[in-house]
Parts: sequence; C-alpha cells; structure tokens
Amino acid sequence: MRHFWKQLWARKQAAKVAFFHWLLAHWELPVGAWMRRIGKQVLCPPCVHSDESLAHCLWTCQVAIQVWCRILKIFEK
Repeated sequence: MRHFWKQLWARKQAAKVAFFHWLLAHWELPVGAWMRRIGKQVLCPPCVHSDESLAHCLWTCQVAIQVWCRILKIFEK
C-alpha cells in the first residue's frame, strides 16, 4: 500500500488532484454523509432521491451512472 501512495504523490499532477485522490481513498470527501456528522441532512443535488453519500455520488446516483456510461463509451472507441 505504501508503494501506491508513493506513486500517487510522485505523479505529475496538480496538488488538488492528488489531494482529491487521497480524500477519495480515505472516504473523507465532504458529501452529505459527512455533513450529517455536524447535524445537517443533505440529499443528492443532481437526483434529489437519496441521501448524499460517497458511494451514492460515485456509483448509484442515476446521474453518476450516466456519466460513467459516457466515459466508458469514450474508452470503447
């Protein structure tokens, strides 16, 4: 795992991109589930159907699914 982190931080990328990857890997992105810790209830802004969690934002939200499908189509070419 240390090798993974060394590679991540050694990559030529903007610091904010590396920091985003770090937050993502540690499930610390400030989504609704994180906001609940401080007493705020947040629905997913794009779909307004579910509590906003990291898993929902990346995988189960219908908008996220559409984005992933578009990305896959780009790589299929």
